[in-house]
Order: sequence, then C-alpha cells, then structure tokens
Amino acid sequence: MSDIEDVEKAAQDVVDNVKEFFQGFLRKHWYLLILLAIGLAGAFIGIILVILTFLNNNGIPSLGVIAIWTFNDFSVGAVVLICLLLIAWILLLVILPTVGYFGTIVGIFWWVVLSADEKATLKVWMKREDRKEKRKKRMKHGGGGGGFSFFINIIFLLVVLAQGNWWTPFGDLNVIYFVTIYLWIFIWLAIIAAIVGVVFLILFLTGKIWKQK
Repeated sequence: MSDIEDVEKAAQDVVDNVKEFFQGFLRKHWYLLILLAIGLAGAFIGIILVILTFLNNNGIPSLGVIAIWTFNDFSVGAVVLICLLLIAWILLLVILPTVGYFGTIVGIFWWVVLSADEKATLKVWMKREDRKEKRKKRMKHGGGGGGFSFFINIIFLLVVLAQGNWWTPFGDLNVIYFVTIYLWIFIWLAIIAAIVGVVFLILFLTGKIWKQK
C-alpha cells in the first residue's frame, strides 16, 4: 500500500469519528475561529456603515439626502438607482475586501498551517455522501429564507407599534426611521446568534453536545 493510500485510509478512519476529529482540530487551530469571527463582524459592521453613510450624506447628488425622504418622494427610477448604487458600494467597500480577507486566511491556513493528514481528512469529510444528501435537502426546501423574512417583519411591526407609530401615515416618517429599525433588528439578532454560537462552541469543545452515533 502506497503512502497516499495510507494517508487516505487514516483520514477515512478519523472521519468515521467526526466529533473527536473536529474537537481536536478546533482546539489546535482555535485562532482560526477568531480570525473568521473578526472577518464576519467586520463585514457586518461595514455593510451597516455603508448604508447609513450613503443615506445620510447625499449619496446621489441629483436626489439629495435620501435619509430625510418619505415614501411620497420615491419613484421607480429612484428606487432602482438607489439599489444599484448601494449594491455597487457594498460590493466595492465590503464584499470584495471580505472575500480577499477570507481567501488569504484560507489560503495560508491550507497551504502553510495544515498538515498532510489534516488536509486528507478534511477532503474525505467534504466528500461524504451524507453531507451531500443534507445539502440537497436544504436546497430542495429553500433553506427557510421565507420564514426568516416573516419573523423579521413581525419584529418590525411590533417595534412600530411599541413606538406609537402604528397609525402614522407613511408620508410623515422618514426613510431613515424604517432603515434604522431594520438595522437594529439585525444587530440584535447578530448579537444573539454570536452568543449562542459561542455557547455552542464551548459545549462542543468540552464534549457536552454532538454525541457520536
């Protein structure tokens, strides 16, 4: 049996016990989680700053400061132009730098940090049939995006109700009012998700969850 076959067989043996492999992997390379978390947090904050800066600082000179607009000021052309420019600025200032950041980390980690055994194990794990089946099922059922949007909008309605603006005409409320509510909803959900993620990670690394079948 060749050295490559030995490595692949050893990798398959490790993958058969996923929990122990990833517990050891994350304990050894714990700094990778910190780098990934910094990248995600930076991208999230960057998107928020781009949106607020664009709306509050005359992002489109011919239209003025969009933040003080009301629904009465919008037109189809204005909506299309605002969306296109926002997407362009987010891509340029947030998405591209974030992709470069993650690409650099993954490249260095894969080609410099990881050992041959770890690479082989990760390759075998990524090719597992049960992972492919789960991915197909998620794609088939749409990933639950509709339910999340519904949940976000329910929270938005509750906030508007709590602030006493339930019967306020849309024309009396600035765009920045609606944008700010949605941004704060996403900020709080991100904070909650981060806390849950940290707790889950601690429990996983200490062996409290994910019992091997």
